[in-house]
Amino acid sequence: MKNNRMNVLSAAVVSAIAIGTLGFAGCKSKPPSNEPTLPPPAMQPAASQPAVAPAPAIAPTPAIPEFKAEPVKYTVVKGDSFSKIAKNHGVGMKELAAYNNMSLEKPLQIGKVLNIPAKAAK
Repeated sequence: MKNNRMNVLSAAVVSAIAIGTLGFAGCKSKPPSNEPTLPPPAMQPAASQPAVAPAPAIAPTPAIPEFKAEPVKYTVVKGDSFSKIAKNHGVGMKELAAYNNMSLEKPLQIGKVLNIPAKAAK
């Protein structure tokens, strides 16, 4: 751990010295020149700058069509119950009975066609 700290500290000191000496190297002033100087590229007239192609247009995302599902029809078979049918279709027993204008108190009749709410139909 101590060696790692020393290595990091040594590297930081060496970097600081290198940056310091490099920083002063660029501070020497040059004698004025008689050659004409061009302004930086950003300051030059627009005609001399290269043409930049406009960004391509992004195509709009198509709208997702609305899906209107109709209720699933289920025919009651021997051994069915509100709880079994409701569980298999992901709805509550009360919801299933109310959706079909039925009472949970009365037994299901074999052959009766039930409507399963579309939001829960599998």
